[in-house]
Amino acid sequence: MDNRQDYQPFTPKSSGKLPNFSAQNYRDNFVEEIEEEKLDLSWLLGVLRRRILVMAAATIALSALAGTAIFITSKKITLDYEGSFSLLVEPATAEGLLSKQLDNTVAADLGKINIEGISLVDYETQIRILRSPKMMQPVLQELRAWNPNMTYTELMSKLTITRVSYAKDGKQQGTKILEVRYKDADTKKIYGVLEKVSKAYLEYSLQQRLTGINQGIKFIDMEMPKLRERVEVLQLQVQRLRQQSNLFDPQLEGKSLSEQVQSIRGQQVGLQVQLRGMRSLYQSYQKLINENNPVGVLMTQGQAYSGLLGQIQKVDSDLSLKLAQYREDSLPVLALRKSREELILTSSQQAKEVVMGNLSTQIKEVEARDREMTQLQKELNQKIRNFSVTTRQYDNLVREQQVVTKSLSDFLAKREALRIDAAQQQIPWVLINPPEIPLDKFGKYITSTVKQTKKQLALAVILSGLLGIAVGLLVEVLNTVFHTPEALRIATRLPVIGVIPFSKKAKRRPPVRSRKLTSARRSNSKVEVMELGEAQPTVPMLGPSLFSDLDYQFLEAFRSLYTNIHLLSAGRTIRSLLVSSAVAGDGKSTVALHLAATAAAVGQRVLLVDADLRCPQLHAKLGLPNVRGLGDAISTDLSLNDAIQRSPNQDNLFVLTAGQIPPDPIKLLSSKKMQYLMEQFQAFFDLVIYDTPPLGGLADAHLIAAHTDATIMVVQIGKTDRSQVRRVLEELKISGASVLGIVANGCKNDRHSYRQRPVGLETIYDQKISVLGTNNQK
Repeated sequence: MDNRQDYQPFTPKSSGKLPNFSAQNYRDNFVEEIEEEKLDLSWLLGVLRRRILVMAAATIALSALAGTAIFITSKKITLDYEGSFSLLVEPATAEGLLSKQLDNTVAADLGKINIEGISLVDYETQIRILRSPKMMQPVLQELRAWNPNMTYTELMSKLTITRVSYAKDGKQQGTKILEVRYKDADTKKIYGVLEKVSKAYLEYSLQQRLTGINQGIKFIDMEMPKLRERVEVLQLQVQRLRQQSNLFDPQLEGKSLSEQVQSIRGQQVGLQVQLRGMRSLYQSYQKLINENNPVGVLMTQGQAYSGLLGQIQKVDSDLSLKLAQYREDSLPVLALRKSREELILTSSQQAKEVVMGNLSTQIKEVEARDREMTQLQKELNQKIRNFSVTTRQYDNLVREQQVVTKSLSDFLAKREALRIDAAQQQIPWVLINPPEIPLDKFGKYITSTVKQTKKQLALAVILSGLLGIAVGLLVEVLNTVFHTPEALRIATRLPVIGVIPFSKKAKRRPPVRSRKLTSARRSNSKVEVMELGEAQPTVPMLGPSLFSDLDYQFLEAFRSLYTNIHLLSAGRTIRSLLVSSAVAGDGKSTVALHLAATAAAVGQRVLLVDADLRCPQLHAKLGLPNVRGLGDAISTDLSLNDAIQRSPNQDNLFVLTAGQIPPDPIKLLSSKKMQYLMEQFQAFFDLVIYDTPPLGGLADAHLIAAHTDATIMVVQIGKTDRSQVRRVLEELKISGASVLGIVANGCKNDRHSYRQRPVGLETIYDQKISVLGTNNQK
């Protein structure tokens, strides 16, 4: 009796084409998908969630250590006070500003002349001088009168000198004020040191003022003879240049030369116009003569040739009358013609000798005048160029003479001003703020020591938090396991076809009850059911009883896994499937068991084979006897009907346990008998699922994978090492196994615990559903 449902394996209909949904196609396009993916912040959130305890512990420990160190250090801090006084080291009056402007003008005019003795203060250098041992030695001797142990190093470590500055247009601008500060725990000592130092600095400024004034006067006296000599030399050079070039007023002479050039150019233009007209007239006369028409030439000469022209006209008139009376060869006509020829010959001679000769002579005269004008223009241009050079030299000499003369006048004025300053004997620096220590509103001294305990503690907590996060990230990096299905997909470049949530109920053995076991085989599309015997007491209830205690999400995950296997079948029917893992304990046997039960529940005849001949697990999970199994069927003549067991409440699910553990599993699995049995399994059942030993370090699964339609690898989330998974995948590639995808087992994250679609295959799922919908409509 055939108790199967009307179910056919999933294959595409002929009326619609499916795209290539294979794992190989997925791997080929994986690189492009990875490049398009953006930064997944969920990974960081996952790391924080997994390592929050480590990060918190590290943060608390580091914060405690840092806080303890900060409190101990704050207790040892001694309160210091700071006093100060201010000195105005440059005059701030209008006279001072005028002196500054005068100094800058002199320096700019003299160029290379150095006048540092009267220049502005170099504050960096001045501060170094004020802090020098030579400057502070007299002050230190006075201070040792009431503090014998004071040293120069101690004094300089507490004494600071700075230039007061202010912000202008976003930049710091320096003032003419120096601020001197001294820090110590004794306020009386602060006042004593500041009073001695201020007195010493004021005396130093007076000495420096007198020294600077004397040096300035001496410098000016040394430079004055050089300036006078330079002025005299420049005056002689200007005078000599005027005499050599006959310069009285360069501007007037330059204007006169320009006017001459313009006049010559105008005349030359007129001559060229006249010359072009005469040449044109000459060519016209020459053309008339060549055409034997001298009359036209003579007619342009006015009354000079009127007699000759009258005779020719009279002969022409008589000839016309005679031709009217006589023939052409008559004597009167011939005589008139000869007379006319003689007159024409005479007029031609007159035109050539008189008219053309005079016109040619006039043309030559005009050409000669044009050449003269051109030569004159060249001479004027050369004169102008020479005049420009001379004028430039003259201007340079005059300008230099003016500069040197002004410098000489400035030096004279500055020397008189310095002599007046030297006679006044005034202290140039002004003590604008006497030595004092700041007071608060209660009249108490304000301490300069700032305890930043709170700020330091806050900073320590922040840094400890960052270090704690770094420790957590380091632990995450060192822990080379997969934490999410997405990370598994990216690392393996294979689709995650199933995400199995963690379920404590799945680890419990199912309830058992006694029932007669049956076995089935297919023969000519009919099923024969044969009794195997009574009293087999440890058969579990694989139907509703097996699924009744499990979580809904757990069961739906296997239904999604079963669907995804067909989505990746690429139009071919999968009849045999190998389920394995990289290492032991990844849940491959559990996945194989529940996948087989799910496939049987939809109507497929499923055979679940325990091919783990080293450490079989399926019989223990199912509560079945393991007296006879796959090993016995290979090594002996045991009939499959005697080895295959049928589930009680799931009529389409059959189980072949491992049987007795053989001494050499590789020998059995690689035998021809094993290949023959695998062919028989596929002939008798719609789907055969093999549960094998781990792939890492063992060849058992590789031998079976080479003869199955597809391989599924189970990876335990949070347990399986990444390097082991990569190594196993490389070994599978070498053995020629077709890896269909990865199953992520034991996912505790609610976001990944239940998915209707495989990770990374959303687009493939949508395309296949679209094609199936189209086929159903057809």
